[in-house]
Amino acid sequence: MQIKIYDIKGKLGKKEDFVSLKKKPKDNLILMISRVFNLSQLKSSHTKTRAERRGGGAKPWRQKGTGRARVGSNRTPLWRKGGIIFGPRKEKNYEKKINKKSRNIAKLHLLGQKIKSREAFIWNVSAQNLPKKTKEAEIALLKLPLKTGTVLVLTGKKENFKSLKNISYLTLKRAAGLNLSQILKFNNLIFTKSGFYEKKFNN
Repeated sequence: MQIKIYDIKGKLGKKEDFVSLKKKPKDNLILMISRVFNLSQLKSSHTKTRAERRGGGAKPWRQKGTGRARVGSNRTPLWRKGGIIFGPRKEKNYEKKINKKSRNIAKLHLLGQKIKSREAFIWNVSAQNLPKKTKEAEIALLKLPLKTGTVLVLTGKKENFKSLKNISYLTLKRAAGLNLSQILKFNNLIFTKSGFYEKKFNN
């Protein structure tokens, strides 16, 4: 598989090799997507244990002689307004452990799909030839074959594109830290040349 390269004027240049997978990673992909959605779950439901309920310090009645069942606190789960034994808690961990190889296979497969659908490409740009003003930098960006929606620009280690930072629909990130949730979230993925080689997507 090959990924397209565009210059600063938006013209198509030579193509670069992209890592090609031999098999379709069905299981890896399902596991990774379920992991992403599990981690993004809103942990809003939270019940209190008997230790977290207010009050209940004093023993309601003496241990013996009343004829009633013994009880140590009015915040016991058996009583009204008492604590909850097995209720949902915010501390619950939804994370699933997945091997590094499986994660990389799923990531490469999704990136390959993005390249096929023309939603991911390389932009041959540097901090020197990119315009310093935001308006001019945006004009250069819009010359690229972008699809409507959000844009993620994946840069190299020492690259700093200050003129792109104020564009509302654009996000700048290091290519080395690219994860599956970013691939799923953004409509367009743009690699700078140094960012692409840093991540080692080429064969």
